Amino acid sequence: MLDLFPFLTRDEGKKKMLFSGTVAENIGYRDLMKNIDMERVEKAAQTANADEFIRKLPEGYKTNIGPRGSALSRGQKQRLAIARALYQNSSILILDEATSSLDSRSDLLVRQAVERLMENHTVLVIAHRLETIKMAKRVFILDDGRLEELTPSTFLTSQYESLLSTGIVI
Repeated sequence: MLDLFPFLTRDEGKKKMLFSGTVAENIGYRDLMKNIDMERVEKAAQTANADEFIRKLPEGYKTNIGPRGSALSRGQKQRLAIARALYQNSSILILDEATSSLDSRSDLLVRQAVERLMENHTVLVIAHRLETIKMAKRVFILDDGRLEELTPSTFLTSQYESLLSTGIVI
């Protein structure tokens, strides 16, 4: 992907860009120097399936999550990152393996959040998991340097499965 779009940066180790601060500060990062709109923060968290776990934290939205979100699980970090994207109202989002390394419950919650993102945003999802790929309106593969669109009927062909295993489905 970086070869095709050199202006993109890779998050080292696919770590979410969270910082030491409160949950609200991480979601409302865009307005950190101004006043964070808590109503927007909570709405973004609800849409990202993060509100429930946030409210269970010792201080809710005021809980400090530690350096790089060290106090959170991978699924919680992912949902906070999605909540931040919703708060920022980014028009285009690129999600690289949004559901990788998650337990089944976190995977489901993240996929639901991504589906909500897709309602009002352009979302480019790079994925290996078939369940994640099935959410897309259009699916493309990068095959021998060529970008080709897949139709839903070709998802389960042996050619598709071999391409999926090599990680070149976008």
